Amino acid sequence: QIQDLHVELKSKIDELSISESKYRSLFENALDCIYLISADSSEIIDANEIGSQQLGYKRDEIIGHPIEKIAPAINLKTHRKNLKLILKSDKPLLLHSHHRHQDGTMIPIEVSSSPIEIENQLSVLVIVRDITARKEAEDKIKNLNQSLVEQLTALEDAMELRGKIFSASPVGFSIYNGDGQCLEANA
Repeated sequence: QIQDLHVELKSKIDELSISESKYRSLFENALDCIYLISADSSEIIDANEIGSQQLGYKRDEIIGHPIEKIAPAINLKTHRKNLKLILKSDKPLLLHSHHRHQDGTMIPIEVSSSPIEIENQLSVLVIVRDITARKEAEDKIKNLNQSLVEQLTALEDAMELRGKIFSASPVGFSIYNGDGQCLEANA
């Protein structure tokens, strides 16, 4: 009977090891930054490699540090307020913010946060996506739209001026198409 318990225990340990390996692989190979934040202290409990590299840090330089090291807009008070929102909602909290690179550069990010309990400790699972390219594309589209509006306004103004000149001219004007058909005349 002890032998059977030993075999069963070994089987469970192997299953846990495989599960841990699978989830560690998912965690480490994600293209987005993943952080595990303490609900109590706002300290970074764990981070995937990209979560530190993207900010110019080594992993051990951010683990154990408060979230404000990389997220200047998040202090302990804000963290607790966001935690309350996360706990009240049945959906992840999605927000836009900025992370601070080690060199001081601010990086626009999209953040998804969910509560998670690990080893009877309430934590926050935070998945962060760098949206620099998206913001640059949005700004480019906004600038192109603004330029288009300005060009259309200038065209409308030119057409209005053409109409005034055309109708007020003491000299007769006619506009014909390629087939010789008169399209417009000022009298």
